[in-house]
Formats: sequence, structure tokens, C-alpha cells
Amino acid sequence: MKIIDNYLNNEDFKTIKSFIESHTTFDWYLSPQANEWGTDDRAFQFMHNWVWAGKTKYPAVESYLKILLRPLKKRLKVHRCKVNLFINQVEPIKMGFHTDFDIDNIKTLLLYLQDSNGYTEFENGEKVESKENRALIFSSNIKHQTVSQTDTLFRTNINLNYSEAE
Repeated sequence: MKIIDNYLNNEDFKTIKSFIESHTTFDWYLSPQANEWGTDDRAFQFMHNWVWAGKTKYPAVESYLKILLRPLKKRLKVHRCKVNLFINQVEPIKMGFHTDFDIDNIKTLLLYLQDSNGYTEFENGEKVESKENRALIFSSNIKHQTVSQTDTLFRTNINLNYSEAE
């Protein structure tokens, strides 16, 4: 696991955050259950897919994907990329431990878009706080879960799953 604070330069971070927070160009879709292993009925999220099954959902996101991958300085294949939005809850909601992919060579990059008391928790008990422009990189086959925030109205992050290009 690797944590990188200030993952993107300020200009790139503002570009991505502005695109996501745009009310006119960014549609959110309800996922009634954050993942299939969640047991709490309140473990829902909104999401917006950029890449699914290795295919870009619409051309506008390609420039944002380049920005997200630039700090890694490698040629990479994106398997999935989605933006998650969590709504403030009265108490922290654990969304359910899961893996993003059960394949050894795929990595997960989470980019947190604002500070909040929500976090990512791993099955071993380790927690990574949601801090603006913090990237968390780990193997996609490691069990983890989102824990919702109680201190901000919204919490958003980008979940990007990638491997080295062949």
C-alpha cells in the first residue's frame, strides 16, 4: 500500500475536481448497494463511470484519465474508473469489505477529492483518511471498504483500476 499526498499538482487537481463538481456536465447514478457484500441497507452510493470493462464511456473523460495517470509515469491500461459520491450519514456506515478485482497484477488508485472524516478501511484494520488530493494505491485483490463520513455533506473519490500496459 502506498499513500501519496498532493498526488496531482494544484492546476490538475482543480481541473478534475471542477469537472466532477460541475452541475451541468456530470450525472450521478444511484447504486442502492455500494457492493454485493454490504449488509447495511444504508450502504448506498452514487457513481459516475468513466471506464468500464476497459472501455471509455465517453470521449470527454480521456483527457482527465491522462491527468490521473501522469504522476505514475508508466504506460498503463485502465480496466475501470468511476467516481463515487457518498452522502452524509448520522453515523459512519461501513459499506462492506470487497476486492475491486481478484487478479494479482491490477492496482487500485483511490484519489480523495476533499477532506472528511470518512475513510478507507482494510480487512487488517488499517485505515486511510480521506484527505483532499491524497492518492491511495494498493493491489486490487486486497479486501477493503468505504466508511462514510459524518462531517461533510458529500464525500467524493475516484476509483481507478489499472495494470501496466503490455
